[in-house]
Amino acid sequence: MLYIVNFKTFTYLFMNRFLKKSGLLNMIIFLFLHY
Repeated sequence: MLYIVNFKTFTYLFMNRFLKKSGLLNMIIFLFLHY
């Protein structure tokens, strides 16, 4: 369980690093990872 949470957090931070210019995409990713 903890591994999955860490993976999601890492994925979110990784994607956020490349999608900083798009707040909408960041919101979609955030909602997708925390749904």
